[in-house]
Amino acid sequence: MKRLLLVLVIAVALLVLPWTARLASGASTLPGFESYYHVRMAKMLAFGLPSADEAVVPSRSFVPSPFHVLLAGVFILGGERSLVFVPLLFAVLCVLLFWLLIRRLGLSVEQQFWALLAFVLSPPLIAAAFFITPHAFVLFLLLSGWLLLEGRWWWLALAFFVIAGLSGLVFLIAAAGVLLFSLLVRRSSADRANIVLVLLLVLFLTGWYVPAVKSDTGVSEFVSDFGGVYGLSVFALLLSFIGAVVLWEYKRAYFGGFVTLLCLLVGSFFFPGLLVFANAVVCVLSGVALAWLSEHKWHLESIRQASLLVLFCGLLFSGVAHGFEIARSAPSQNFFDVLPVVPGVVLTHEKYGFWLEYAGHRVLGDLLSYDRETERDMDSLFFSTDVEWTLVLLDKYDVSYVLITPEMKQGLVWDRDEQGLAFLVANSEMFKRTDGGSSIGVWERQ
Repeated sequence: MKRLLLVLVIAVALLVLPWTARLASGASTLPGFESYYHVRMAKMLAFGLPSADEAVVPSRSFVPSPFHVLLAGVFILGGERSLVFVPLLFAVLCVLLFWLLIRRLGLSVEQQFWALLAFVLSPPLIAAAFFITPHAFVLFLLLSGWLLLEGRWWWLALAFFVIAGLSGLVFLIAAAGVLLFSLLVRRSSADRANIVLVLLLVLFLTGWYVPAVKSDTGVSEFVSDFGGVYGLSVFALLLSFIGAVVLWEYKRAYFGGFVTLLCLLVGSFFFPGLLVFANAVVCVLSGVALAWLSEHKWHLESIRQASLLVLFCGLLFSGVAHGFEIARSAPSQNFFDVLPVVPGVVLTHEKYGFWLEYAGHRVLGDLLSYDRETERDMDSLFFSTDVEWTLVLLDKYDVSYVLITPEMKQGLVWDRDEQGLAFLVANSEMFKRTDGGSSIGVWERQ
């Protein structure tokens, strides 16, 4: 019990670390891109149920998720600042649920301790607690659902899995993965699990889930040390491989679980958010590996202790370093300071759409999917140097402002300065710069 309390103290300290570091640096803005979308949707829902989201031109259907409903309730009770505690609270609850789950899986006391320690030090959990996104909320639902599925409250588990599936395609895949893992490893409550799988399949085939927010993909997002927001620690990956080797003699019992984990890891190259859920299994395997190393007979006791210390410090360093890294996430207050006071339609890269929508402006595109015609017109505008053609497209969407960041001129849109629209706004009398010389350029149409 003392070791459990120690791990919980470490968990709370690490989960609040990014916010502590961010506030200490003087930053007062919410971190990341997606957080602004979820906060805006929650605020809209708190004041009613609109039929359309008018923040995008042309407008799109207003499709709230279960997470937005939760945030709206918290917003009504505690205001916008209280929303930052929602993912943090769910992450702490996930630590407790993870401990209950590994106990049920039959891990030894030593394995439980090391697996739980690996979990609280994991970068995906720290990131899920920091950003106002559904990841910690859905992880809570899936861990709770797995625990409840085998008891008399199984109907509540069914509801939890369905709510997770309604939260988006990534979470629908994660829910199916957790159920398959449970079926293949535990082999209990198969009838109940099959019912939930059928319901999730219905959700998938009918498209009854909220649209997915675009995110960066690839190898760099897979590992936190390479910059992946929800990436796994290199040390955790190494230890999970050792843990899989240790359990390989029981491959008949765990083979299905290994395949499910492999599928989730492969899927995470396309949907990085899946790493938050695959991370739980990776941490179990890491715990098995660390327990095996600690209990294994060594010729020299000092080497055993040194090896465990190095591995623990590696996990700790990955978690702490990731906490400080995500604490520096954009945007800075400077981005909002340069925005025009009068709301209007802003042409910029989709990456900045959620920030502008949160500030009260309308955009042509954001990190949610939008229609192909608008996408083609935005590409034409970005690379146009024809004044007349540019005016036609700007009038089509009633664009009032053009916002260009240094990042857009360094590969995000153009390869160098003064290309396409960047050249046009800087050298045409039909645009007037309003940002006061900031590195973020804002031009108003005249």
